[in-house]
Amino acid sequence: MTMQVPLWLYFPQKNQALQVIQLPTDNHALDGFNGRYVLVGYLAHSHCQISPLYGPEYEMVPSNSLGFSNINLPIVGILAVPQGSGGTGFHTVYERQLNDGDFLRVVATDFCRPDASGHPSQVWLLHALDPVIQFHEAPFPYGFPPPPIEAAPIPHALQLFSPALIEQELASLIPSATQSVDFEYSCYTDDSLM
Repeated sequence: MTMQVPLWLYFPQKNQALQVIQLPTDNHALDGFNGRYVLVGYLAHSHCQISPLYGPEYEMVPSNSLGFSNINLPIVGILAVPQGSGGTGFHTVYERQLNDGDFLRVVATDFCRPDASGHPSQVWLLHALDPVIQFHEAPFPYGFPPPPIEAAPIPHALQLFSPALIEQELASLIPSATQSVDFEYSCYTDDSLM
């Protein structure tokens, strides 16, 4: 049996993120949902995990910065994720409640960008994260249901930061920057909580 990717849905009217339960008979976590869902970012949650966060497209309000302006979850920072096209997507990382993303906050970085609220936020390069942090890539980076193949979809994050930077270009913006990682946070697994 393959491990299912934790996937979360954001409900703006309740300001709440809930984890989707995927049944064994479902093809994917969003199987059975009506409407269109967009990738709004990622969620830092239990056991040092970062998972995709989706929201109903008709309720999401794009911000002038990265992401959507009507998500009122605490912001941890921004994650730079390599895209299949050779570019880099910048995604806001949220947490359900304060301190859920502390395992990410303790990772040292030399980069920042404006987050969904327009405030300066740390940017972490995906490849620079410690392997103990589990990153779950979004199964539908262009939204669900996926757009038709003949359309050239551009994820929201790449539209906002065009042209996309590849990791080497991002790192070269600060030639003297060294990517150091400091870990003072302990990720643990307590099977009794699962």
